[in-house]
Amino acid sequence: MNIKLAFLFVMLYFPVYSQNMDTLSTREFNIFPILTYDSDTGLGYGLKLYLVNYLRSYESFDVIAFNSSKGERWYAFNFSTLEKEIRQGKEYNLAADVSFDYDKWIKCHFYGTNKEAKLNNDEIYTKTPFEASILISRGFTNKIAVSVGSKFKNIKNSNYKPNGLLSSSSNPLDYQTVKALAFILGFKYDSRKSFINPKSGNVLEITFEEAPKFSFTDSKYFKTVVSLANYLPFFNEDFVIANRLLYNNITPVNLPVQLFPSLGGGSTLRGYNQDRLLGNAFILLNNELRFPIYKNFGGIGGVDIGNNFAPWDKFYLGFILGLRFTLTTFIVRADVGLSSEGTNIYLNFGQLF
Repeated sequence: MNIKLAFLFVMLYFPVYSQNMDTLSTREFNIFPILTYDSDTGLGYGLKLYLVNYLRSYESFDVIAFNSSKGERWYAFNFSTLEKEIRQGKEYNLAADVSFDYDKWIKCHFYGTNKEAKLNNDEIYTKTPFEASILISRGFTNKIAVSVGSKFKNIKNSNYKPNGLLSSSSNPLDYQTVKALAFILGFKYDSRKSFINPKSGNVLEITFEEAPKFSFTDSKYFKTVVSLANYLPFFNEDFVIANRLLYNNITPVNLPVQLFPSLGGGSTLRGYNQDRLLGNAFILLNNELRFPIYKNFGGIGGVDIGNNFAPWDKFYLGFILGLRFTLTTFIVRADVGLSSEGTNIYLNFGQLF
């Protein structure tokens, strides 16, 4: 097992106005330049901009621009009103979340799908996803919210290996461009006091996503995502045992690979390469012990366990060590994942769950 290069990150934080964390009622301006090393993306550099309540409507703007040496080109814009931390644990009439996300991977890895997803199948191709979504939600109580919305996806696969797994697929959309428009219905029970850095409570989220066939799209599907999370403090509120169970399923079975849920990478099964397991369904268990280190710095130790039902009794295990740097409006996450397939390093924003 080769140990990857150590990561380096530079954090610059400029609070322009003071802020009450209970209300977030005053203006907040955060700018966050980054220099980092990530196993999936290589040496990266970028900028995150986060503004809260600049329009005096309790809204937030979250802008990310990021490039890397392994060819990731990520540009994202998110607008929320009410801002998510403001609405957390409150009853509210309406909130809106608008998102645009472009994330080009020039050197993406394809290992096959379902039972054929084997490590030695690895071939490089370019994946260019673009997503635009809008969600409208209402908090019926301080713990229960319902959301509806829509999401447009345009995902292009290109620069694949001639006569490789991807180019030899029986579904021609696997090596072309997929377009889909989905409608979303979500239910959420959430007893956490904080969305940014939860230290107690439970979360149950159930989301249904259906994409009919339109004249301007080429794929239809039905997707179900169920997430159950628990946060249990011990000793004091800064020591937290956090657990998440995540189930993801999409039908029918003959969908283009661009639409398949995946396991592997910094947001699911750490210690395994990005998109290592690709298929119609997976189940994932993330377990973390979160603890303070010094002032805004904290640490985590944990285990990730995943299965993509191909076969159903084969589980993939990753051991996790990480650092957290907590700011008033977001968290910087740096993790190292160790597995039987290698050691990977990840840096991102926000807690994993």
